[in-house]
Amino acid sequence: MTISKVSNQKEKSKIQQYLPFPASCFSEGINVISILIKFGLQLAKDMLDKKNIIAQMIRPDWDGELEENRDKEKFLIQILRNTQDTAEVLEICEAIGQKGSLFATPVLMAKMLTASDQMQRSYFIATMAIIMSRMQGWESGSENDFFNPKWWQIKWVASKERFISFISILAGTGNESLFDDQKMEELAELFIPEMDVDLSPYQSFKELRLLTPDWDLARDITLISEAIAEDQLMVPIFDENPILKHDNTQISDNILDMRVDYLVTKLGLYQDFGHYHYLLRMALVLNRP
Repeated sequence: MTISKVSNQKEKSKIQQYLPFPASCFSEGINVISILIKFGLQLAKDMLDKKNIIAQMIRPDWDGELEENRDKEKFLIQILRNTQDTAEVLEICEAIGQKGSLFATPVLMAKMLTASDQMQRSYFIATMAIIMSRMQGWESGSENDFFNPKWWQIKWVASKERFISFISILAGTGNESLFDDQKMEELAELFIPEMDVDLSPYQSFKELRLLTPDWDLARDITLISEAIAEDQLMVPIFDENPILKHDNTQISDNILDMRVDYLVTKLGLYQDFGHYHYLLRMALVLNRP
């Protein structure tokens, strides 16, 4: 079953720049030509890798459980996150629809919800419909409703004071100052509507940050540090005795990763995907009642 076919079938109804240098390079005397050549070679390599992976995926002997093939699928998904080219979207969606795993769903869902091009939107919907059709025996529930857009949303359930720390961590890591005001404002504007954050009685994130009396960043960072330390202590235990890690725990970890993947993609933070994925996994420790 192909994307073009599914786009016109009932399954569809089941689921409802590139410049690698700053402008200052010109004034600093950097050889822009050599940079462009290097960038062009890398782009050509990526395109070749993409073609090879797609060709491998559509072969009958493709085994999506192999770690090597999972990495190849991730490579395609990262291209899908970034591309706005309709032909490239179709090309990748065809391959993922045929042999892609459930782990592609968060990106497909996020891209479907944010696509301005209706043709691309139909490709994302059709690809998810094909993946759904391959899931024999699957039934949706509160814990695994993967093809329902509302299921993917992470709502903010902690206090609004903790939300300040959440944004501070996302905005500050990697900067000279933890309090990068402009970055905090930009990220808050993205996350407040997406996570349904209630700021009342404050009218804006800036007002919340400047006027709230109960914000304790040190306490919140300590909470995150303790959670990370606990996870690190368990890693060697699970490595030596994988059976000790309950299936439900592994599933919960995978679902959290997928939801973070969805969030990073939907909010357009995928240009630095690994950075924000890691920070979100860490900062979401604060999102507890």
